[in-house]
Amino acid sequence: MASSEKPDFIDSKEKEAPVKLTTGGLSGDEIVVDALSADAPSETQSGPMVVSPLNGKSTGSSTSKLHSSGAPQSMTPLSNLRPRPESNDDVANLRRQPSPGNSMSRLPGGTFWFVGLLMAVCFFGNQIDVMRNKTLADLAKSGGIGNRSYVETVGDLGDSLVKVHDFEGAEEAYRAARSTLASDGLDNGVKGAFIRLKLAQVDFAKANEQSELGYATKSDAFRQEKFDKSRRFEVDAEQHANEALDLLAKGDAGVNTELPFLLSNLGNQFENWDKYDMAIKLNEKALSYWPREWRNGRSSADYSLGWEHLMAGHAALAEEHLKNSLNWSMKKGVTSYNAWRLSILGRSQVEQKKFMDAEVNLARSIEMWDELKKSERVTDVQYARIYTDQGRIKAALGNNNEAMKLFEKAQAILKKHKKRTFDTMRNQLAMANLFRDNGQFPQARDLYSKIIKKLDDGDVGPDRKTVMKDWDLLRRMSGGR
Repeated sequence: MASSEKPDFIDSKEKEAPVKLTTGGLSGDEIVVDALSADAPSETQSGPMVVSPLNGKSTGSSTSKLHSSGAPQSMTPLSNLRPRPESNDDVANLRRQPSPGNSMSRLPGGTFWFVGLLMAVCFFGNQIDVMRNKTLADLAKSGGIGNRSYVETVGDLGDSLVKVHDFEGAEEAYRAARSTLASDGLDNGVKGAFIRLKLAQVDFAKANEQSELGYATKSDAFRQEKFDKSRRFEVDAEQHANEALDLLAKGDAGVNTELPFLLSNLGNQFENWDKYDMAIKLNEKALSYWPREWRNGRSSADYSLGWEHLMAGHAALAEEHLKNSLNWSMKKGVTSYNAWRLSILGRSQVEQKKFMDAEVNLARSIEMWDELKKSERVTDVQYARIYTDQGRIKAALGNNNEAMKLFEKAQAILKKHKKRTFDTMRNQLAMANLFRDNGQFPQARDLYSKIIKKLDDGDVGPDRKTVMKDWDLLRRMSGGR
């Protein structure tokens, strides 16, 4: 159900080595413009050493992900396999924190027992987490849902039910909380929107479960049944999201720190299901609630909007949001997130025929991937994507031989990655257009036919309307043959 276009890294080890961005419209007062450091220190899994681009001081770095999906996020559903865009080191402090209580007293037996307990917790971490979720789920069921304190914490309790796949229990809790709000005349504004967004999350959890079951079966009839159920839950999620947005449009007094997280998370869920218009609405609303000083959160929302606008065909808006995101995230230096953002910034500029800016950003992205290969695993698919866009630039400038060499380099890589259907078809489409424009109509026709067949068979690929438009141009150029 989800596009396979985004990169498959999960957490990048970050290194602050300043990188030069193209000008051409970058705004903001904190852009790093020094040359790429070729001798930046290497990193380790245990804790990267980062070098400030401004003063050269070494510091430790630790980050936490912005998700829900604001995915930190469970990565198991098929539609959520892509990483969320930004590591956020300021966001964690905004989440509700448990009361510190009294300081820990010394355990009987001293340090030996404490170390033993710590090792046991680490070893049995998964089992403890499962037990904790089940316990919370039981408390949520038995604790009652009619009092005000439950309404205020219903999001956390509902999440615990979703984690143990008790979707009906979570939905019941949210609906009962909504009923309680309505009885007090509060089922509107931020509180009402919050409950509806939570209901949409449950809808997506159900949709993902049905989709997984569909992909796992060998029965065509059973698969179709599961996919149909999945789509119905997706429609329910869209209805709840629209209701939330309508309530927020009428009044958003009382917005708290949880709401932009929730909006971005749900927007990313819609993005994963290729519902880019709804994803854009939710992330734009989230961005409007991020305070100016929450730079990591804003950078993450801008990145998501950049990707979503690009996939929706709004290249100029994509470029604007990606530049806003990079104005802040480039302070992190050479990271897989920045390498990826530069590559899709370049792609948005190719779409607008800003070839000079695109060439610079695509080349910078390759430099970053080369640097990252020294300290972490980098899939060669990242290079294939860039080769496709570099080939498109060469083709547009009339350098057909160079363009074809780049397309063939991308093709050689993608042949080893059978599941990268989006990237493969995007490269094939660029090759087909080059054949067509060069008068090699049979070769172009063969590639267009392959792409259309794959799309009709359900493979994830470029927009079918775009492919058919290119195919129609071939027919006119070849005299209908």
